[in-house]
Amino acid sequence: MLTAFSSLGLRIGLGLVLLSGSIALFGAEKGEKKAPQGFFDIESPQAASILGRFANFVILDIRTPKEFEAGHLKRAKNIDYFADDFAQKIDKLDRNQAYLVHCASGGRSGRSMTVFKEKGFTTIYHLADGYKGWVAAKQPVVKQ
Repeated sequence: MLTAFSSLGLRIGLGLVLLSGSIALFGAEKGEKKAPQGFFDIESPQAASILGRFANFVILDIRTPKEFEAGHLKRAKNIDYFADDFAQKIDKLDRNQAYLVHCASGGRSGRSMTVFKEKGFTTIYHLADGYKGWVAAKQPVVKQ
């Protein structure tokens, strides 16, 4: 369970500390099975660390197929936010799975958090700086 101290901007629980939008994971070993549950905004450096530590993440790239083909994170699955069947595709996903969700710069993926919450997902890490931030942080990408 995650406890929030809104006046301090601090969240503590399950080895997770969130201070002013940054995340620190304590006691998390590489390949650990499960990331802490909840909804979190993170930046590319934290995302790279989390993906390296936890084996259970699915990466959801919600950009258009054209954007996805131009480059994407390794292992990413593409579900187009603008597609008419976006919500139906989200419905087919495992709600107990951990997801890293991103778009190009955080706008679409930020708006998608409402959909994930309404549909009962438990573990969503939002890449707030998006694919552009990932590339700017010199993280690896796949180009087709």
